[in-house]
Amino acid sequence: MRKYFSLLATTGLAALPAISMAAAPSLSDVLGASGISAQGYFSGGYTAGFNKGQVLAGHTFDTDANTFALNQADLTLSSLPSSGFGALVEVLAGNDASVVNGSLGSGKGDFALPQAYLQYATGNLTVIGGRYWTLAGAEVTADSKNTNISRSFLFQLAEPFAHTGVRATYKFCDQLSANVGIANTATTAMTADTNKPKTAEANVTFTPSSTTTLALTDYYGVDGGNGATEVRHNYLDGVASLNITSALQFVANVDWARFIPVDGAGPAAGIYGAAGYLNYTFSDQWKGSLRGEYLKSSGGYLVAYDKTDGKAQVSEVTFTADYSAAKNFDVLGEVRYDMGDQLYPNPGSDTVNGTDFSSHQSEVEVKAIYKFGTPTS
Repeated sequence: MRKYFSLLATTGLAALPAISMAAAPSLSDVLGASGISAQGYFSGGYTAGFNKGQVLAGHTFDTDANTFALNQADLTLSSLPSSGFGALVEVLAGNDASVVNGSLGSGKGDFALPQAYLQYATGNLTVIGGRYWTLAGAEVTADSKNTNISRSFLFQLAEPFAHTGVRATYKFCDQLSANVGIANTATTAMTADTNKPKTAEANVTFTPSSTTTLALTDYYGVDGGNGATEVRHNYLDGVASLNITSALQFVANVDWARFIPVDGAGPAAGIYGAAGYLNYTFSDQWKGSLRGEYLKSSGGYLVAYDKTDGKAQVSEVTFTADYSAAKNFDVLGEVRYDMGDQLYPNPGSDTVNGTDFSSHQSEVEVKAIYKFGTPTS
């Protein structure tokens, strides 16, 4: 009897560590109990350009050809209750952080703070103040939330990244919401604003059915100053999403902008463009996305790509395949072909003085994305 008692006691003591480990709360449990949501992702891959190693002009995060990259390591911590005060902070590391920093007016570096804001919510009204992403565009900075690997020309050459200011959102009903705000600038989140006027932000989002969403966003204001010519701008962005079937989705993004020097010095500049996306779910593991777009500028807006008449036009076609190896792990492959006027360095040529350009460029990309954490409320 004593033998069996000793064996039972030994077995129970051996099981204690397992019981203790099973009962120990995870970091997500601790944060969740504190009302804090934590989520993030890692992304990295390889870009192969068919241009003999020259940069991929007009691209956002994939400008370096024939190279591996740790693109984005992102962590977002937030406590955003439906009533009362809350806050959100997002930290981004990796190769893409330097591009985000450039848009934020913060220089280079492998770390960026793209979002950091306070929130107050009461009833159907939510107000945030600080730094936050733009409302414009069908694509976003986060690799984990796009259907393609590369970003569109519209994302890089026509749309703002983020803003620093105050934004109010009012939800009239499940089908209709509106945003209004004041920010330093339309094109960046720069905290060192160089002129007194600010940019007004207005957005209306209409969801007439579970399959259709329409969003219209406008930015109007004056940028520049501090020795530079002030420019009055009006930027309009529209996004429409339609789920044609349970497997097929169509998304359209249209941009129009006008830039007029306040003192009348120099011509007005403008841009307009459109992008279309066909997203298809083949199975639980396989998805595909076909993107096509066209962007045109005038008045020297895309000065690096303009012809002698101050006009420029670019277009591209992209196909991306997405394989979900696990619920939180995706591997994407992409083929892209760009076309345009005097935009792409001619492979093997001397383009130091900008004298020899091609009308096209192409690339192949592979990227892996791992997602973790709990959804942001």
